[in-house]
Amino acid sequence: MKIRTKEKCPLCGGRFVDIGWTFICPKRECLTHPKYYYIEICWKGKQYRLYSSSRGKGFKTFDSVKEEFKRIEDRIAERSFDPEDYQKNREIHFSFEHYAVKWVEQCRTKLDQNIIAPLTYKASERYTRLYFIPHFKKSDIRDINNSDITDFWHDLPASLKINTQKNILRWLHTLFSYARQRQDIFYLPVFPKIKAEDSFMPILNTETIKKIYNRVRPAYKPVILFLWKQGCRPAEARSLQIEDINQHNKTITIRRSYSGNVYRAKTKNKKIRIIPIHPLVWETLKKITKKEGFIFLTPQNKPISHSTIRRVWLKAVTACDLPHCPPYTLRHSFCSRAINAGVSKKLVMEFLGTTVSNYIHISPVGLQACLEED
Repeated sequence: MKIRTKEKCPLCGGRFVDIGWTFICPKRECLTHPKYYYIEICWKGKQYRLYSSSRGKGFKTFDSVKEEFKRIEDRIAERSFDPEDYQKNREIHFSFEHYAVKWVEQCRTKLDQNIIAPLTYKASERYTRLYFIPHFKKSDIRDINNSDITDFWHDLPASLKINTQKNILRWLHTLFSYARQRQDIFYLPVFPKIKAEDSFMPILNTETIKKIYNRVRPAYKPVILFLWKQGCRPAEARSLQIEDINQHNKTITIRRSYSGNVYRAKTKNKKIRIIPIHPLVWETLKKITKKEGFIFLTPQNKPISHSTIRRVWLKAVTACDLPHCPPYTLRHSFCSRAINAGVSKKLVMEFLGTTVSNYIHISPVGLQACLEED
């Protein structure tokens, strides 16, 4: 029975040497150590390689493999050793199905800790249940290679859009990155590069938006006006509260959001931003008399939902005999108007709460001019 490693020195490519208390590359300029070990044992005329402990944990340090080595010696002396136990536990621990379930549980823990959004967890759970486990099943996650990932991609339903396929592969990459972070695998498979489809979002001019706005029910005009003039995400507008309004500076603080219908005390990019309030929006906000609570409510005094905003907006669009366009069109149109007014893309994206680099930062005069338009 011996302790061994399959790896070679990453610097010189030479073999590691067992010096009693560890494995090491003997060259002075290297002195590196392997990342993974195994135990080689001949038992009843059959050769076994044990890559993990009896509990299914891989040997990531020399101390862990040495400890298991001593435990095996004791079991041999007690006549209770059976190498098949190690093989079964290894198969369970590194089974893709088992591993993927553990990963989803980890995502659930992050959701409970408010680290990830509900929709993020929902995507991880859904893709694992519908696509990952049915394809890979009980395959050893350490044996999955580049061609296996490509085969998985080709086996996805042809009815899925290219962007959906790209998202599924991105989540699978996240799962393998989790395994690598835990050092259960040491190399990530190469994932195919998928060119996403160009998404088209119509840009509405001011006259068209006014036409739609005039068709909106009076009770919902304040929130539609806010989306039109401030360029916020609908989820951010829904989460706004009275305390976010600064009457002295005429600004509003974007600090919360929604993920689906779940209220979150942080924005999509986890950053707080303070933006100036458009004069027409300010005239509407001044009429609010309550001291606390959500700014935008339904006629029944309940927090407004995304489906309500979407329904009200699309009904007004249909009434104007215009092509289908979601409420998010207002955000894209705001961006277009600001850029056409001469504002840098970097400044616009900072205002909208989207990270963009490689643009020159300029004075916000142009943006203010855009906000001041009728």
